[in-house]
Amino acid sequence: KDGKFGIEDTVHNITIVPWEFSEIKFKDLDSLDRCCVRVKDDKGLFGYYDIDSQNEVTVCKYDTACVFIDHLAWIKKDGKWGLLDENREVIVEPKYDKFEHFKCGRALVKKNAMYGFIDNVGKERIKLEYSNAFSFSEDCAKVRKGGYWGYVNVYGKIIGHLEYENLGNFHEDFAKAKDK
Repeated sequence: KDGKFGIEDTVHNITIVPWEFSEIKFKDLDSLDRCCVRVKDDKGLFGYYDIDSQNEVTVCKYDTACVFIDHLAWIKKDGKWGLLDENREVIVEPKYDKFEHFKCGRALVKKNAMYGFIDNVGKERIKLEYSNAFSFSEDCAKVRKGGYWGYVNVYGKIIGHLEYENLGNFHEDFAKAKDK
């Protein structure tokens, strides 16, 4: 309405989210009754609107905000990424340069050109000590250190050695590798 977005239940003729945002996004229609939706204000800042209480519970203060996936949402402020829990509480202050979504209970993060992994409560589980890394695939993640590639498990233990010039992802328990 009038160039603004909202969410309305046309069957019951009620407004779920007021028509005052320049953008609204949510994962899917099923997520509407479980959580909140991401909203964007006229200043281009993002926040979250709680559908159950019909209140904007997180003020639009983020440069970017992702939709909630598995009760967590990544937020970006001043060029750094952080993490919110399902109560919209900050569990990781914005400090990472890059992130990837959780796989195998770990999210790849990058800070000061180094990669590592955090868990779903924001604890660093695999130190930020790798010059490059990829998200987990079949409980292993490719990591690069000292110019060579190898794999780590979800606990951060090196599987084998960091001795490969190039590695592929695991697929059905196999991965391509090129020796030094």
